[in-house]
Amino acid sequence: MIIDYPLVIDGRQVAGRALSIVAMLMEALGASVALQDLHRREAHIKMTGTWWCDDTPPEAVPVGMRDPAGEELSVPINGRWRLWVAPDTHFPVGARDVVREAARRLADFLPAQAPS
Repeated sequence: MIIDYPLVIDGRQVAGRALSIVAMLMEALGASVALQDLHRREAHIKMTGTWWCDDTPPEAVPVGMRDPAGEELSVPINGRWRLWVAPDTHFPVGARDVVREAARRLADFLPAQAPS
């Protein structure tokens, strides 16, 4: 899966390597992904071919990430960002480790602080 639609955060396009991490998650886990910005109270959600942004308080689950079976996963990326992943059906064994590693790698691309 190739994600060719830009994701813009703080007025800058997110690096293609970060989008590759998201694409890998979506493909490997058969899932949708959200990057929740806890400071700006919004989530950038990727379920199909495009990104969209939705108002999302820090304590809320982003749109499309609440799995009826309760299998959605959420891990912190840094103090500002949280990674959410929701399966299309069911996650394979070891999915949480894959999500944690993706969050660790995404930290290199997502700023820990919002600009003033």
